[in-house]
Amino acid sequence: MSKKMLLVGALTLMMCAGAFAAEIVSVSFNFYSDGVIVPDGEIPAGVTICKKIRFHNPKLFGYAHPLELNLDKAKSLNMKFKVKGGEGRVVVSVNCKATKSGGKSAATTITCTEFILNDEEADTPFTYSKWKAVKEIKVKDGDTIALEAAFEPAK
Repeated sequence: MSKKMLLVGALTLMMCAGAFAAEIVSVSFNFYSDGVIVPDGEIPAGVTICKKIRFHNPKLFGYAHPLELNLDKAKSLNMKFKVKGGEGRVVVSVNCKATKSGGKSAATTITCTEFILNDEEADTPFTYSKWKAVKEIKVKDGDTIALEAAFEPAK
């Protein structure tokens, strides 16, 4: 009898832990240069600036400059960024994941309802569940990149 109660307790705990999931939207500035893209001004609540990441493809030179938006804390962002020490092409992309309380990732689907990069609007709304390139711009040292975007979990 006690083994059954222990099993029921363990299953209940696992179900409760799975119920607390945060949906995370990742917006990445993929900069084909050795320069950096840094936030200009305050970072809003729900937004985390991540470390730059070298491109996985060794044939490509550049870095991804990602930020993460926790949809439990904020559904949109309106930020400016500065380009420092380089010039070239920036491809802005989005990705998403649901992070459960145990730190594991799960698949999720997100709808982008607004995406404006330097006053140029992307075709919205669009729904995605994996990496998607959204807009491309050319930048040089000292340029400012303005991004306005809004997201919601897909229905």
